[in-house]
Amino acid sequence: MEMKIEKLIKLSSKKSKRSPEDKYKFAEEAFDLTPKIDNETDKAEILQKTGKIFHDLLKHNKSNDSYLQALNIYEK
Repeated sequence: MEMKIEKLIKLSSKKSKRSPEDKYKFAEEAFDLTPKIDNETDKAEILQKTGKIFHDLLKHNKSNDSYLQALNIYEK
């Protein structure tokens, strides 16, 4: 499970050449899988990484509705 999440995070990182929409989808999927992890430290690490991805995407694309949705997720 954690390897899948790490792969999703890598696909949504700044270095990825994917579109911002794809990056958002990958980060959202990783975020959704996080509660299934038992280790609290790993869970916190993944939430921190996905939160940063959402934040970075929002910072550069404030007008897009999907990023406003990401902001709502990030703030929770």
